[in-house]
Amino acid sequence: MRERATPLHLAAAKGHDSVVDVLLRMGAAVDPLDKDRVTPLHDAAMRGNVQCLRLLLAAQADPNHRDVDGCTPLHKAANYGLANCVELLLAHGAKVDSTDNEGTTPLHRAACERRSAVVEMLLEQGASLIARDVYGQKVVHKAAITCNLTVLEILRQKNASMDAEDKNGITPFLLWYVHASVVVVEGEAAATLDVAAGDEDTAQFFIKCKVNIYKKSTRGLWSAPHFAANEGHADMLLLLLLAGVPMSERDLYGRTPLHIAVEAQAYACAAFLLQVRVFSCHHLPSLAPLQWYQESTAAETTLTVPHTIFHWTGGRESPC
Repeated sequence: MRERATPLHLAAAKGHDSVVDVLLRMGAAVDPLDKDRVTPLHDAAMRGNVQCLRLLLAAQADPNHRDVDGCTPLHKAANYGLANCVELLLAHGAKVDSTDNEGTTPLHRAACERRSAVVEMLLEQGASLIARDVYGQKVVHKAAITCNLTVLEILRQKNASMDAEDKNGITPFLLWYVHASVVVVEGEAAATLDVAAGDEDTAQFFIKCKVNIYKKSTRGLWSAPHFAANEGHADMLLLLLLAGVPMSERDLYGRTPLHIAVEAQAYACAAFLLQVRVFSCHHLPSLAPLQWYQESTAAETTLTVPHTIFHWTGGRESPC
């Protein structure tokens, strides 16, 4: 049993609206707090118990109370995509742009969890597209993390900036590469989505939006090809190459995407980058990618890789 949870908490959480009604009629406090400062309204909102929500709001429950994490009932309802609860809370004075302890708004939550219907509802109620969390991320960053084209398209139609940068200079396009996989929860089922692997539709979306696909992140100065190589996505490297993105950019340590591919043992990416001959290594004190990897990791044994990946057929012994 939850510490300091009252009978009203439990009834609201279980959806026992008749019990909630009786407790309120008998004078139960409408906004009691458990150890995490969660109210019965939070419980009803996050579980989609609409009738309990109505009873609590009619009894003047606070729709803007923040729990220990700064979350309001609207955050909870938006997070789980409970449109009926979101609508009811907004109708009873819930602040559409309330922020939790990390500066996250309900719209951030809905976008991150792929709740397109709730995203549209919150935007119709004036939710801010430019609100930033403590990491400097806007709603479009959250949508990019989970690679939700539906939400991204909704945001694009509302003129959300697809080139917005967070505190590390990372755009939604780059953030898409950073998060290789995410867990999406629908009811009781959870499925892992490979966000970056072969997702050409999302890449094409960003390219059609004319985002700055040449942009590097501030931290480490990685370009999109660096991220793609790190994740082993040769098909995305091809798509970026066809879009005109340079494959030979260097990070703060002088590493090209090829160096990153070798470090990550992404051999298909390494083979691709060698084949198109788009890199040079002369700024890295005579270290070819394989040598650089072995020395940087102080490898005691030779890295076992397909020989053809590091065999250069371009008319000289080494591409370096």
